[in-house]
Amino acid sequence: MPAELAMLHETAPAPAEILEAFGKVCPGGSALELRDGQITVLMDDLGRHVMTIFPSVPIEMDVRSVVHDLELAEAPVAGVRSWIDVTIPLGDDGARERAARQVAQLTNGWLHVREGGEPHV
Repeated sequence: MPAELAMLHETAPAPAEILEAFGKVCPGGSALELRDGQITVLMDDLGRHVMTIFPSVPIEMDVRSVVHDLELAEAPVAGVRSWIDVTIPLGDDGARERAARQVAQLTNGWLHVREGGEPHV
């Protein structure tokens, strides 16, 4: 099963912003959109699957009721209003999670390992 992560943002980044950030993290990488953009598979320059991103979901409540173990020092909890599901393939050596964390940071967000998701390096 893939690791389940979430990118948390105060304001949801546009899909183009995520792709631009991924291009900085993984030069030469590519994206494959499925189901009319509902699923975006991001691949490195060799065509290897790095992560899959799903559409942003607005958060209408205090994120602490959804994310119990978020490192509160990293995110302004009261301001988080966007949740983007991210999966990375099974067997990650930590590089894919680091790439997802960099994409989150470049889009002014934070990466959270979902409850039940497999934490990595």
